[in-house]
Amino acid sequence: MSREIKVDEEPKIRLKGKSKEIYDWFKKKYGFGELGLFEAIVVCSVYVKNTRYAVNTIIIAPSGEAKSDILDDIEKFFPKKLIIKKGIVTEYWIAKHIPQEALDMHTLGIGDLADSLTAMQTRRIAGFLSFLKNVIDGKAEILTAHDTISYNVKKCAILVNIPKQAMNSATGNLITTTFFDRTIPFQFATKWEEWSHLYLKNKLKNSPVKKVSRMKMRTVDIPKKFEKSIVEEAKFLMQLKFSGLPRNIQIVKAVLCGNAYLNGRNKVTKDDFNVWDLLKPFFSW
Repeated sequence: MSREIKVDEEPKIRLKGKSKEIYDWFKKKYGFGELGLFEAIVVCSVYVKNTRYAVNTIIIAPSGEAKSDILDDIEKFFPKKLIIKKGIVTEYWIAKHIPQEALDMHTLGIGDLADSLTAMQTRRIAGFLSFLKNVIDGKAEILTAHDTISYNVKKCAILVNIPKQAMNSATGNLITTTFFDRTIPFQFATKWEEWSHLYLKNKLKNSPVKKVSRMKMRTVDIPKKFEKSIVEEAKFLMQLKFSGLPRNIQIVKAVLCGNAYLNGRNKVTKDDFNVWDLLKPFFSW
């Protein structure tokens, strides 16, 4: 079920540091800041040395809800850290245009998966999603007519936008595939009538961006006192998907450590759980 966002609604959780800065930037422009903050965490999670996975996500919302615009804005904060493809994308397009080393330590953003769902048959869609799953796991192969192209990826985050109606369609209802099992679904909707004042006041424009640079791999420790809380949040994710507890524990850790990295810390703190609590209502199909 979509989490309906009330434009200009104040967060119930106090944010700090870079998390607050990014949240406020997107809230000022779009009236809500949760998605911008979450996508910033996705990008940062790639650079956490001691987590198995980066944060991988599928962003679900009705058409026209600014998903692609927000993804473009995230790239302004993290220049050269994202590879964004809009339009139809397949594993063969990736093999032709994106070398293996370009995926290492980057976030692959797909502007609208519906374009590919429309263009490909169901069997081909499953093959493409399987490729993305294998990229997440670190090793993927593309079989062409003349060769096998191997991708050995150190760490890569996958961020996919898809309209809600495509997710519900006959070809889009692919939640049971193992790619989706490795993602956190982030679903939202807005009341467009509440956005009208943003357009009338010309608020949907860019403010200055403080770029995040010099991103290098580093360890983010998780104190043992948080282990029980992480398990409980992983159990929540298990209700959304088909994977077991160990994988979902890794996904929760990736989000917490990604937010800690965003804020320049080498250790997870209660602040990271506060951010998780802010975003958690959006985690749904």
